[in-house]
Amino acid sequence: MTNAARGVVHLPTGTFAVATPGQRIRARSVDVVCKVVSQLCGVATGAAGAALSAEPLTQMLCWGTSLWMGFVGYDLLAMRITGRRAWGKTSFGRQLAGIVVLDVRTGQPVNAVRQRIRDFFGNFVTGGVFWSYVQARRDPHGTMRAWHDRICGTCVVQVPR
Repeated sequence: MTNAARGVVHLPTGTFAVATPGQRIRARSVDVVCKVVSQLCGVATGAAGAALSAEPLTQMLCWGTSLWMGFVGYDLLAMRITGRRAWGKTSFGRQLAGIVVLDVRTGQPVNAVRQRIRDFFGNFVTGGVFWSYVQARRDPHGTMRAWHDRICGTCVVQVPR
């Protein structure tokens, strides 16, 4: 992956414009709102299910299932709906912002498991979401790759039109 100009990345599948910080923040904001709504629905469902039963085991199962669906439901729904697109399984926020996460070795969209690992590194290991944007701005190669992108071998680019 060599760069002839800042803001451009050359991958095996072609040359792409690097996603701007504004696009990345827009995508993250949409995903956070969708995730919070999903979690609130999970909490409401768990509370309703637990209130209808006096049995402790049933209450625990209602809460556990509802919270699990609240945390994982949005991700599963987003991957299911966007999985048929040409650019692979991505989040609603990234799709609305017109960006995609690609593997720097193959130039193909990353799979769901690798995407979750990348998100984990971006959110927790490398200093948090907003610190990731600072890291990306300081990339000396102009590819806007933060630490979590470098760790996972990914690059965020604009979807070609």
